[in-house]
Amino acid sequence: MAQQLQLRVIKAAKDLPTLLGEEAQKLCHPIIIATKGHPCTGRRLLAFLLAATLRCPLIKEDDIGEEPNQASNYQLVCQIASSQLEFGLSVVVDSQLCNKSQFTQLESLSKCTETPLVIVECQALDESKLW
Repeated sequence: MAQQLQLRVIKAAKDLPTLLGEEAQKLCHPIIIATKGHPCTGRRLLAFLLAATLRCPLIKEDDIGEEPNQASNYQLVCQIASSQLEFGLSVVVDSQLCNKSQFTQLESLSKCTETPLVIVECQALDESKLW
């Protein structure tokens, strides 16, 4: 089942230029793409493929600290993203994005930097089949 999920995510990533349109490749202004979802939904793989396809930094909350969903971890994620945006780079942020404060921080970053924010929510099609 995990292999089928991986194939679906890879297919979706290959279709990304079509889905976003040719205009996405002509972007002069950076964009923030944040993946949201629980473990085993393909969120991490999708974030990786988005970053690779768009050739932009991938910032993973899991790489910041040992305790997931810590407020200080997400502040660091946003600081790193802000630095990349200052260089004119788009960023992909991978996290569960499971609480309002994380969303608020991303929204604030988007407003402060005048950068569009796109949230991509990943969900398992049928969680019972994943286990």
